[in-house]
This record gives sequence, C-alpha cells and structure tokens, in this order.
Amino acid sequence: MSNVALPDIAKATAPPERDYYAGFIGWLRRMETDPGAMARLRRSLSRDSDSFPVEAAKYVEPFLAPGCSEGQRRAMYLVAGLYARSPKPSTRSFAQAMAKVYRDAGETDSVEKRFITVMASDEGEIAERLRHAMALIASKDLGVDFAQLCRDLVTLMDPVKHGSIELTEG
Repeated sequence: MSNVALPDIAKATAPPERDYYAGFIGWLRRMETDPGAMARLRRSLSRDSDSFPVEAAKYVEPFLAPGCSEGQRRAMYLVAGLYARSPKPSTRSFAQAMAKVYRDAGETDSVEKRFITVMASDEGEIAERLRHAMALIASKDLGVDFAQLCRDLVTLMDPVKHGSIELTEG
C-alpha cells in the first residue's frame, strides 16, 4: 500500500495549466519513497497503449483533472511509467537530451535515427519508441524535463490540442 498522500483532485482544474504538469511530476517525485508504487508504474509501460493499467491507476487517476481527454490520460500514464523507470529530472527537453547524447556519441547515425523515429511516431507507436529513447538517455546519466515531456505528449496525443511541441534543441 502506498504511503503517499493522494492529491486533492478538487484543486485540479481543466484545462490544465503549465503548473499542473509540474505538480504531477512533483507528485511522482514524492512516490519515489514507495518502491512498490514505482515498480507498478514501471510495469505499466509494458501494457498495451490502448488500455490503462489497473495497477498504475491509483497513482495516476487521482491527479487527472475532471473531464480530461483520453490523450491527456494516455500521456500522463506514459510519463508516470517513464518517470518511474528513470526518475532523473532535468531542465532539458527530450530533444535537448537526445541532442546531447548525439553529440557525446560522436554524432552517430543511430542516435539521430532513433530521435527521428520517435518524432515520426503516431499515437500507437510513441510509447514503445519513447521508452527506448528514454532508456538511451538514462544510460548516459541524463534526465529530461518530465513536465515539458508531459505537455508535449498531451499535445501530440490529443487531436483537439495539436499545437506547438517543443522539439527544438534550443
């Protein structure tokens, strides 16, 4: 059983603002002291992206704003699993972290192709491809701005919100 206090979902409002995702990451950060919760969130990455893993629901659902979209729900489950897998927060965007890996690896084609593959992924492919790219980033002892990653994934996975995604290195 988790010893982390559930967030007050009455304070969560739709549509979520920038601080909403930072708050979600803060919530995940507090769960780092509960190895069982982190393990359940990690296992959620192996599930079909069309379903929401029951074992992760009690850690993600309480933070979702009432009436959130399916895209937002998917993005937050994915980010929760990725965070649990390698909880190394940073101010780097995903693109910046991949660019650093690319430069540090001598600008190899394999890193560039991995980044392009992630960016070209559709909603059904993104979870698996992003999981592999994040493993590469973590293997280099780097982290990402998980709140920004969550915002970007919500934009990507929510057809109503397709807008600007922070893909640039700078």
